[in-house]
This record gives sequence, structure tokens and C-alpha cells, in this order.
Amino acid sequence: MDLLTLIKDQNNAFGVPIDKLERILEEKFPDEASSSLARALSLALEKGRISYEEIESIGCSLEELLLAFKERLLIPARTSQVSRTLAWEDRILAPKKGETYEMPNVIRYLLSYAEKTGKWDPALAVKKYFEEMGDPEADKMVKLFLGLKKRVIKSRNNKIKPEDLKEISGKLELNLDIDSTIAKLKGAGIISPCLRGFMKYGIRYEVNPSLLK
Repeated sequence: MDLLTLIKDQNNAFGVPIDKLERILEEKFPDEASSSLARALSLALEKGRISYEEIESIGCSLEELLLAFKERLLIPARTSQVSRTLAWEDRILAPKKGETYEMPNVIRYLLSYAEKTGKWDPALAVKKYFEEMGDPEADKMVKLFLGLKKRVIKSRNNKIKPEDLKEISGKLELNLDIDSTIAKLKGAGIISPCLRGFMKYGIRYEVNPSLLK
């Protein structure tokens, strides 16, 4: 059996071909992603979460696990014993047995589409998530997302404040209630609170970096 056939057999052993997902991951994260990461994300996509034991058995490296966390593709279930918040910045990445890593809701839609088509489409992922949640403001949420994405990319800082969202909503004439909108964005896994530096910067939210690619 040649190497290409062996790789294909390994990929298909996880239920679906992952060649498209692998290619788009290598495109978005050059020199960092591999077939092992694609297989790990494919399994997490199917289950919504993945254990360290499963990641280890797949052959995913520590560097790839760190990449998945840095890009918010996977979030450790373990939180800081000091702050005890669910913010991404307070999650503890412990690469050891017994640990579990979760996939943010919108990332499941992003990777599901990538796995099927080989395309990375954050706006479509946001749209599909809110539509399947039955949100009557799904179209508005997509427009807001595109507005905040544009602003964050332009500023080269993936942090955003409530007043930024209010301003974007106003400019686009979306007429969104900002408090409930922030709750929706957090639930989707589009943003997460940044509590560190609160006294200096006020309320800020981190935008999921994988949605900015």
C-alpha cells in the first residue's frame, strides 16, 4: 500500500473524508496545520467536544492543540480556579489525560461547511447558526458581524467594545438592542469577554480570530 492510499484510509476511518478540511486549514494556517489537526477537528465537530485521549490517539501534536486554542477552534473546558469565569482568556489549556476541549457553536458551522466544500466562509457560518437558532434577526446579525469584522481587521486588534457594536449597528441602521445582541454573540462563540485590564480599558470583547480569516 502506497503512502497516499494509507493517508486516505486513515482520513476515511473517521467517518468522512477530510481532505478538503485539511487543505483549507493548511491555507489559513500555513506551516502550522496538518492532517492530524484536521482529523481532531473533524471528530470534535461531530461530537461538539474532544478529549485529550482522543487528540493523543489521532497523533495531534501539542503545537497543533495550542494553535487550535489560540485560534479559538477548540476551547478547554477547564476554567481558572481564581476567576471561575467562562471567558476564553480564563480557560486553562492542560494537555493531559482527563481534559476536554469544546468547539464554539459558530465554529462548528464554519468547519462543517469547510469539510464539505473546502471553503472558509465565516459570514455563512454566522448566518446558518442564527437561522438554525430560529433568530428572527439572523440577517441583521450577519450584517453586524461583517461590520465588526471590517472594523477589527482595520484596527489590527481583535478587541471590540459595546459602544463599537452600537456604532456599527447605528451606521447600518440595524436597530439592534446591544445588550441582547452581545448575549447572542457570546452564545454563538463569536465574542468572549476580556476581563483582564477592565480597570484600564473598560468592557471589551475578544472576537474569535478564526472568523477573521
